[in-house]
Amino acid sequence: MASILTELNRTSRAINFRYSNLYLALGRTTAWPDEENPPTPLITMTEIEEFIFLKKFIFKKVMKEITYDNIVLINIDGTFEVDEEIEGGTSGATATILSIDGSQLNLTLISGTFVLDEEVTGGTSSATGDIDDIEISSFEVAGVKYVEVTDEKAYDEDIRLVVLEAEVNWTDIIGTSLDYRQVGVVEDPKYEGVILDGMLYLAAAVDDQGILHYVNNIVAVHRDPAQIERIVIMVEY
Repeated sequence: MASILTELNRTSRAINFRYSNLYLALGRTTAWPDEENPPTPLITMTEIEEFIFLKKFIFKKVMKEITYDNIVLINIDGTFEVDEEIEGGTSGATATILSIDGSQLNLTLISGTFVLDEEVTGGTSSATGDIDDIEISSFEVAGVKYVEVTDEKAYDEDIRLVVLEAEVNWTDIIGTSLDYRQVGVVEDPKYEGVILDGMLYLAAAVDDQGILHYVNNIVAVHRDPAQIERIVIMVEY
């Protein structure tokens, strides 16, 4: 007798993960045997090695990639130029369409009042697509743009990509210039049996890292006072 886990199960896990008490964890100060080629993490890992500190994820969203097939309607009145960047608001207003020209998102010379699922054709870029979202919270990683989706839309479209972002500042780890080589995501870390819920914890304030969901072994990152690190983690269920 055959059995499966459904697409809805995977989407539900992604949504629940997004609402969890998640922290960025950094660790591993010891050099790898081959510093330019870190080993693949073991699936049996339960903790970040040589743990340094935790920082709470504030940016936690279920998102989908913006492609030719999901042009987004943004609602702003006015006259706009090609390549001008604008940000959207709520539905029901005069709008300008974002379309894709090659690998870049550009504004097309088309405006008016539009509704969901209406097909539009752009101006100079000649892109065509369906309007499938009104409120936009765009996000870019390595030149690829993503848009946040509601829980309802995630279920409707089987979307299960969770994007996490945290920023690491010099002052987060006061007085240390330690290299780190391991990045992780942990849930519900504890100290003396109490689940932590603050923004930042050094290793001495954490005696249980909680549930380790994700690990990435990386080439050593050296920290210095002028450096701010934007760490983006994408988890797809």
